[in-house]
Amino acid sequence: MVTIIDNGQPVGSAVADENGGWQFTPDTPLNEGAHDFTVIVTDPAGNSSEESDPYTIIIDTQAPLAPAIVDAWDDVAGGVFNGSIANGGLTNDATPALRGTAEAGSVVTIYKADGSVQGSTSADTAGKWSWTPSAKLGEGMHEFYAKAMDEAGNVSPKSPAFRLEVDTIAPNAPIITGAEDNVAGGVVGALTNGGLTNDNRPTFSGTAEANS
Repeated sequence: MVTIIDNGQPVGSAVADENGGWQFTPDTPLNEGAHDFTVIVTDPAGNSSEESDPYTIIIDTQAPLAPAIVDAWDDVAGGVFNGSIANGGLTNDATPALRGTAEAGSVVTIYKADGSVQGSTSADTAGKWSWTPSAKLGEGMHEFYAKAMDEAGNVSPKSPAFRLEVDTIAPNAPIITGAEDNVAGGVVGALTNGGLTNDNRPTFSGTAEANS
């Protein structure tokens, strides 16, 4: 008979077959944490062996907490928003790095709002992670979320959504359509291109990209 011992306490037994093989499954689930298993075999005459060397396993059935996408990092010059981009922000960087937090050592998978996997990265020992898209993001709004998987394979709930608008296309050149002279005594009203005015604060008007 083979006696199975968990952290110094007998937890069950098994019978070795004609080839010496045996199997044992605990009757009750093991507690979270480390378990040092050893075995002792007793022959039909009642003689017992020495205790085996320990076989250690660590039980972890708890899913990690949901990760967080803290911000995106824009490292493309020329835009209004460079550096840290908050949730809902605008960027001219088509490959902004998403940055966040998760359980230390976990694998963080990035998803689009439709559930498609975009890529993965690992959280460092401080629980920080960063992921950069391998392909350029298209123009417009993008929504991401993340999940973390710990070393035991437990998967977290998904993070809150992180939305980011990509705009890398320069607007068309604006146009000055006219200028207005508002000072009496000379030409008052619309000024022609190249015209003369005694108004040192004329009002200019024109057209440009909406909301620019």
